[in-house]
Order: sequence, then C-alpha cells, then structure tokens
Amino acid sequence: MTFEEFTKFVDAMKLKHPFWFEFQGDGPISQQRIDAIEAEKNILFPENYKKFISTYGPGDFAFTSIYSPDPLQNCSLWNDIKSYPEIPHDFIPFADNGCGDYLGFPVTEGHCEDRVLWADHEEGYILAESDYPTFLDYLLIVGLKAEE
Repeated sequence: MTFEEFTKFVDAMKLKHPFWFEFQGDGPISQQRIDAIEAEKNILFPENYKKFISTYGPGDFAFTSIYSPDPLQNCSLWNDIKSYPEIPHDFIPFADNGCGDYLGFPVTEGHCEDRVLWADHEEGYILAESDYPTFLDYLLIVGLKAEE
C-alpha cells in the first residue's frame, strides 16, 4: 500500500468512525524538524514513518499511539531508549503494547528499515519478527483495525 492509499483509507475511517480520532497526537512535525532530528541523531527514519508524523503527528492515532522522534516531546522514542538500556542499539521503537514490549525498526548503518520487529521484555528485548511486515501494515492492522 502506498502512503497516498493509506491516507485515503484514513479519510474513509474518519468519516465512518470519527470518535476513533477524537484524541489526536502532538500535531504534525515539519519536514525541516524531522531532517534536523535525523542529522542530530545520525539516523534516517523510514519514509512512511516520516510521512505519517509530518501528516498526522506522533501520539494517539485511533487504536494505537506512535512515538515521536522529537526528543523535546513527551512521547519521544528517545525517552524509552534511555530508560531501558536493554533495548538493542540497532532497534528504534515507534510504539509499545502497554506491557513493556516494543515494536520498532531495525537499524543498519544508521538507516531504519521499513520492517517491523518485536522486542519482548520477557525475552530480554531480543528482536524478533512481528506480525506486521511494514509500518503502514502496523498502522492499518493495529491502529485502524483493518483486516489483514
């Protein structure tokens, strides 16, 4: 699915279930701010994650909540990375399940892949494949309760 198709699906869900979107996140992050964060942290986020946070913003999104890459925001992914040194350094979390486990991007040479891995606290945050092939798949299946 392209981001444009995803946006159309979100628009349809907003019309069908407006109450799902009553609690919006922190507001969109500008592309300039995303570029600055990437430069500061020496990392490149996946394109669809960047498009998502610049369109919808991090924070609450229907049935999920997406971490912000901005270290100045409350829902910053960097807060959890600092709080849990067991989280592998080649993994950037973008969401959690509310039970201490994380979904995130594997990182290779400073580039986040648009592949979703699972880090389970009961397994010592060893990275494993998740049920969601890509970030948009996660948003569709978990955030928007779309059929797989």
